[in-house]
Amino acid sequence: FEGLIVDKPYEAGLGWDAGRYKAENLGWRLNIDTAEFRVGGNTLDFTILDKQGMPLEGAETSLGISRPSTRTYDATYKPVRMDAGRFRTSVELPLPGRWEVIISISRGSDRIVLSSEVFAEQASP
Repeated sequence: FEGLIVDKPYEAGLGWDAGRYKAENLGWRLNIDTAEFRVGGNTLDFTILDKQGMPLEGAETSLGISRPSTRTYDATYKPVRMDAGRFRTSVELPLPGRWEVIISISRGSDRIVLSSEVFAEQASP
């Protein structure tokens, strides 16, 4: 554990609160469609849902992967749109355990960040 990994925690907290409030108002939600992750290369499928629970039309995304305890393995990916609101990308998870999936979403002038945790199992021998 590297200790504090947020440079300005108070400002980051304010930004997080503002982003959460905006996400609640927009009603956008993130659904990770991939059920299992293993150490190594993985296909990550996800859907962005609108306020009515339908795939969000016209969304653009970028995706980051991060370990909660370190910045060492942080990586950024550009997902490919598969269908309205549905995206896919290949991600590398070099260690077993918890990973945070951080997705930046934009549509028109609206921009938010949503996140979800996934767990990578040790690869089978």
